[in-house]
Amino acid sequence: VVCAAIAQNSLVGATAGDDLGILVWDLKRGKLRVTVADAHSKQVKCIALTPNGNWGMSCSWDKTVKFWDLFKGKCVASAEGYTPPDTMGKIPKRKKKQEQQDDDTRGHS
Repeated sequence: VVCAAIAQNSLVGATAGDDLGILVWDLKRGKLRVTVADAHSKQVKCIALTPNGNWGMSCSWDKTVKFWDLFKGKCVASAEGYTPPDTMGKIPKRKKKQEQQDDDTRGHS
């Protein structure tokens, strides 16, 4: 799994990864709801869900953003030319206390 998202209603979740697919989960029942095989032609980099979990959006190293009907597992729209940043989905490292103090002294935050 490279990325995961949970809808605001906490009833639907989605995961994606190196297998190029997207899995949509029924979190209330703890069961797989929909499998979208080959959602992209390269690794899925991130996924987001609408608050109600009915719709989703994914982006990939194949330079596409796709919009999904998560009940049917169908792509309803696609946009090409997007390149995800290398830092997408990564948590920034925290600075050590001394580095933060040095930045504060220099007027940086």
